[in-house]
Amino acid sequence: MNIKVKFFADLRNRFGKESACRLPEGSTIADLFKQVELPEELTRIVLVNGKSIEGNMNYGLCDKDTVSIFPPVGGG
Repeated sequence: MNIKVKFFADLRNRFGKESACRLPEGSTIADLFKQVELPEELTRIVLVNGKSIEGNMNYGLCDKDTVSIFPPVGGG
């Protein structure tokens, strides 16, 4: 299945703005993170098709899903 991945803020420096990934049927967010070599601790918010999955790394992906990944926000 084909998944579009969008990276935001500091993650864009490392991964670029957007990426396309091919994953086997039944893959999860955890599988996607492994494929793109993204440690979970570098993320804060993950959206699938604009909907928060609230840290559920076992969330099942479907063909043509769009995953948006945001890092923790710092500042003061």
